[in-house]
Amino acid sequence: VDSIIEKFKAGWDMPPFIAWYLDGKLSLADGSHRIEALRKLGFKKYFTIMWFEKSSNFKKYKKMFDKTL
Repeated sequence: VDSIIEKFKAGWDMPPFIAWYLDGKLSLADGSHRIEALRKLGFKKYFTIMWFEKSSNFKKYKKMFDKTL
């Protein structure tokens, strides 16, 4: 994690996280060390690619945010 922090501070263009949403649960598929590094740096948001295995899961996820927009 410390080496990721140093690379990020040096200007590394870190790739986005990959997360998937399945049956009401959001899980991180790639980037656990990078997310820990960003937490240590105080980040609360970062680019993330979302993966939905079924269109019904996307519709459920989207409904949660339609109410807040």
